[in-house]
Amino acid sequence: MTTMTTDSLTEAQQITLGQMVADAIDRREPGRRWCDDCQPAPAGLCQPCADDFDQADRYKALAAVLGVEVDDQ
Repeated sequence: MTTMTTDSLTEAQQITLGQMVADAIDRREPGRRWCDDCQPAPAGLCQPCADDFDQADRYKALAAVLGVEVDDQ
């Protein structure tokens, strides 16, 4: 396996990586589209959506460590 840092990426590659992370976050954040199971859930968020939200937070944290700009709309 080749180890690569964001320093070794071109500017275009860094932008693409940021877009990729933003897309992954967008897909995981349940706040953009609540599922039918979220309403009756005690916390207002079902477990699968809560797990997705937690994963989105991990994506954001990793992007910050890598120094990748994420357009978090």
